[in-house]
Amino acid sequence: MASPTSQGKNSDAAQKDLNYYLPLCRAIVTGDWEKAKRIFDYDSNAIEARITENRDTPLLLAVKRGCKFQLLEMLVEMMPPRVLELRDDSGSTALHVAAALGDTQAAKFLVNKHPSLFYIRNDAGYLPVHLAAMHGKRDTTLYLLVDTKDDEESNPFGDVESNPSGDDSGPMLMHYAINARFYRNSNMAG
Repeated sequence: MASPTSQGKNSDAAQKDLNYYLPLCRAIVTGDWEKAKRIFDYDSNAIEARITENRDTPLLLAVKRGCKFQLLEMLVEMMPPRVLELRDDSGSTALHVAAALGDTQAAKFLVNKHPSLFYIRNDAGYLPVHLAAMHGKRDTTLYLLVDTKDDEESNPFGDVESNPSGDDSGPMLMHYAINARFYRNSNMAG
């Protein structure tokens, strides 16, 4: 266990990093791509830096704040795919965030760059498609559901019987879809 003194030093260093990246945060929040690009050109580590108290990267912050798609597009274009897998303090990737917010355009763009994002679970065990359904984001849920492959290797919707790890992703997704009233009303009476 770290001593209180070393914990204080770590938090001081973290605060210094947050202060250092404050201009980048402002550039992203205001959609100022030119300023953000100058910072990235000056500091090559900034593209994957933790720039908020929630451990957001520039990409996570851009998606969370609903930044202009052009800024998101330019940001993603300059990133290696592995940077798209970086997570915030809840273990969510930018795709989890886009799914929860119902930002289908951002979700499509992210998975076009890195299709494996479909299968990354956050700290609570949710896939992006679960978050979209949980938050009632029908269009995003449908997009993620249609494009997520349910093959034996990835097994994103496996149930307890088909997956020895006890994953109940399929039934969980159905539960969220029903709660969000994604089903169509139909007259079932003969």
